[in-house]
Amino acid sequence: MNANKSKQHIFYCVLIFVMLACFVAGMSTYSFVYEDGFYYNKNDVSAYIYKFKRLPDNFVVKDDRGEVPSEDANKYMVGGDEFLNREQLIDNPNNYKMVECDVYSDGYTLLNRGSERLVFFANAERVFYTADHYGSFVLMTEFNINLVSYILFSVMGLIFVVMLICTIAAACIKKRNRIPLEEIVLSIEISAVIIVVFALCVPIALVKIVEVIHDGISDRRREAI
Repeated sequence: MNANKSKQHIFYCVLIFVMLACFVAGMSTYSFVYEDGFYYNKNDVSAYIYKFKRLPDNFVVKDDRGEVPSEDANKYMVGGDEFLNREQLIDNPNNYKMVECDVYSDGYTLLNRGSERLVFFANAERVFYTADHYGSFVLMTEFNINLVSYILFSVMGLIFVVMLICTIAAACIKKRNRIPLEEIVLSIEISAVIIVVFALCVPIALVKIVEVIHDGISDRRREAI
């Protein structure tokens, strides 16, 4: 009996460790963006465009590249010029104005800009990514920007579900002589549904809470200045 309890405790400890690891990894890979931040990779810049309807402040149009001090050149990227969509590779039936910008690739500089770009509608309705300098495009949605984080949060939620279902099942088995089997199964099913909803919603809610808190702090700092 003691050996079984020890194995059970080890099992739960391993699950808790994996669950916490998924949460930390999910939070660290999530694209948190703030209005006064500088961003460079495709996920962060796309998230910024969707949230604030414009490019971050570390982007300058092509004609203004020469005005960037040489010591600050690695902080800025080219972006904000109109994209004409001559090859019609992006469907734009409403003829929205389209804007292009660079995203960081290895060795990027203001003069050696690499081949990665984002193109987005000026109203920020859609953002597209191209890795081959406008040869092909992939739609960047608010979901696939943080896909890795959502997968990690889902794994975390599922582990949480497994732990609670195992706990509920163990408690029900101990009382199996006093509770009909049908009621035990029904209790487990209802608990599982509630737990799944709770486990999948809580991580996303935490992410949104962190964003709201940081945005509030940023707003107060700007007001103080």
